[in-house]
Amino acid sequence: LQYGFYMDALDCFSRLRVLLPGDTHASHSLASVYTSLGRLDEAENLFNMIINRSPYDPDAYYNRSALRTQTSEKNHIKEIEDLLQNKTLQSSSEHTLCYALAKELEDLKLWKKSFHYLKKGADAHRRLVNYDKIYDLEVFDKIKKIFTNKWLEKKRHNLGYDKDYPIFVLGMPRSGTTLLDRILSSHSKVFSVGESSEFAMSIIRLCGAQDGRGNISYDLASNVDLYSLGADYCRAQKEKCSNSFRFLDKTPNNFYVCG
Repeated sequence: LQYGFYMDALDCFSRLRVLLPGDTHASHSLASVYTSLGRLDEAENLFNMIINRSPYDPDAYYNRSALRTQTSEKNHIKEIEDLLQNKTLQSSSEHTLCYALAKELEDLKLWKKSFHYLKKGADAHRRLVNYDKIYDLEVFDKIKKIFTNKWLEKKRHNLGYDKDYPIFVLGMPRSGTTLLDRILSSHSKVFSVGESSEFAMSIIRLCGAQDGRGNISYDLASNVDLYSLGADYCRAQKEKCSNSFRFLDKTPNNFYVCG
């Protein structure tokens, strides 16, 4: 499913649901396949089934809301509002439900109320995110100190893997990277691998470059052989690409490593 083999995914997840009829993950995955294939009524029916079986499943509400433009005659606004009032609702579910509700209210052009729930969802999400700004600033500073022009001059005899398979798309969230990915990968010789950790994993495989948090250790990464890095990364990605000549990687965190 991640690499666009939708009919194969449809076959796999359809059979999995027969084997595990009560498995929520299998149902979500099959609904995602239906969505990708444009079979939206089947996807909505499946999300309804998931909600009936697991009424506190926030992803089912969100994905169902996103399937179509809601109308005043057919929407799930009251259902989601009532669920948000439920005292037994887990705090980890609140932001997803708020986003679903904001989307449906926006469809009905109830802008002020939609923004209220969008803001409420964002605030709830922020409370769950353990983001360390100081750590990121330290990483940026370390990258600048290690990967200098002097470092590059030492690597001049081995500037990397001389193949033009990869296309990297980098950008901030909501800046159009997904749209660009879809435009470029619509070409018959370009295959999108979406968001993948292969670049970082290639660095870790080649020089054991992991710190105590499981992230890349840039001190160790500075010793990587660039030709081997390019070859390992391209091999891992090309295995997913069928017969496409190029592959496109839009992983957001690639800006740490591919500059």
